Amino acid sequence: MSQITEFAPAIITVSGATKLEKQLSVVNYASPSTRMALANATGKMGIAARNGIANGGLNGIAKQSSMGNYKPAAEYFAARLGQGFVISSRSTFESLADQMEARIMQAKSAKNGGYVTDKKTGGQKPSAAHALALELKAISVELVSVAADFAMQGRETRTAITA
Repeated sequence: MSQITEFAPAIITVSGATKLEKQLSVVNYASPSTRMALANATGKMGIAARNGIANGGLNGIAKQSSMGNYKPAAEYFAARLGQGFVISSRSTFESLADQMEARIMQAKSAKNGGYVTDKKTGGQKPSAAHALALELKAISVELVSVAADFAMQGRETRTAITA
């Protein structure tokens, strides 16, 4: 027997005045597989696709962490830092922002105070280590928050199922 599969028509509506705005209106709401296919594109559309993939990846890490699987989160931080990283429990995961704050403080204790002179503007900007620590702290805060949301949704689902 052969199966007949029917699909509804796919209708994609774009918005924006310029071609780029129209392209980005599609990329910003595209499915993960479409974003992956567009990740190799050049320019702003490729950047938007890669950012969408990255955000989806961080959501996946948060979801795994909400279920007690901290390996993806530890892999992420180890890869970004280029050094071993351990997340042994929920409390260690929830203290990621504090760990990154310690790295910010460490970067600021360097002889340059954690800042370098921007060649374009002549102003001060965070050094590479300081900038990475700042970025990872922001990601840590978001990751823990999203994981808590996923955990709460899971509890609500379990409550609804057992009630």
